[in-house]
Amino acid sequence: MNIQVVERVAEILDAFNDETRELRLGPLARDLDVQRSTLHRYLNSMASAGLLERTAEGTFTLGPLLARVGALALDVNLDFAVLSQLMESVSDETGLTAVRSVWNDVSPVVIQVHNPPTPTHVNVRVGTRLPVTSAQTLVFLAYRHAPETADRVLSLLPQRDRTDVEAAVERTRRWGIAIGGRVDEGVRALAAPVLDRTGAVVMTLALVGTEAAVSPNPDSRTAQALVRTAATISTRLGFHGEHPALATDAAAQTAG
Repeated sequence: MNIQVVERVAEILDAFNDETRELRLGPLARDLDVQRSTLHRYLNSMASAGLLERTAEGTFTLGPLLARVGALALDVNLDFAVLSQLMESVSDETGLTAVRSVWNDVSPVVIQVHNPPTPTHVNVRVGTRLPVTSAQTLVFLAYRHAPETADRVLSLLPQRDRTDVEAAVERTRRWGIAIGGRVDEGVRALAAPVLDRTGAVVMTLALVGTEAAVSPNPDSRTAQALVRTAATISTRLGFHGEHPALATDAAAQTAG
């Protein structure tokens, strides 16, 4: 019986793909050929365990536990101690909080944080879901997702805010890094993509601090330190190409 339960859970999770980001009870019950009442119990139990998450519309999306487990799977290819050392190094060099995030259905989720050895710094909690306007979200929208997925995420915003975010996504593609933050709270973040051996963006690395401490210039020393570290992590994951920010710099120099 336990094996059947595991197989059913695997079937439910396997229903997610690039086109299907939310599961609806009726269509899924037909696809799996299972009674709605039985499937509803599975979905509720998976949501309680963090494997799924209920939306306000009554659908189910991937839950926060899967984001953390997925991050651990990535860490199999990259020694966690090495990764932590790299994050600690860039945090100590810049005096900013280093943050690693992965995508979880409609937003990035923070999975690792390193605070600098300074008396004051911005605190970021592991497990935090980041807003659409965050620098990390801009990176994922610019480099990870197909246009239809990005459109679905941006549809959550009012039109005026959506226009601003779309412009920020285009800047992210030009610069190779994203600049965002919570202006009302005086916080600014720089985020860079981390790529695996296939060239896919699997996570972001960000530096977070006050607006006074983080320059909005994509060519600042802080941005360069971030890009170097993100490129090093990408190489450790087996990526052999040129990091998007470095490729952008090269293209700009050629054009100049």
